[in-house]
Amino acid sequence: MPRALFWRYRWQQQQAMREGNWKLLRMAGNSFLLDVVKDPLERANLKSAYPEVFARMNAAYDAWNAGMLPEDPKAYSHPSWADEEADHYGNRRP
Repeated sequence: MPRALFWRYRWQQQQAMREGNWKLLRMAGNSFLLDVVKDPLERANLKSAYPEVFARMNAAYDAWNAGMLPEDPKAYSHPSWADEEADHYGNRRP
């Protein structure tokens, strides 16, 4: 089985896991299962097509997160803006 990578990011409450071609992403109250090799732009949500993979990855993420320190609500977190990174052109500050 491929090694799993877990991460979380406070901006829009992002939680994610990557395992092989699969990526689980939870963000702003939504959840996604993505095949990042077949769909590198991450457009197709496959959670309904692969419910067993989605459930397994959700459980794995929750188990990993349970062992982590809680997030610091004062920690700085924001997206990349166009004036900070060239590949975020058009992502304007609110």
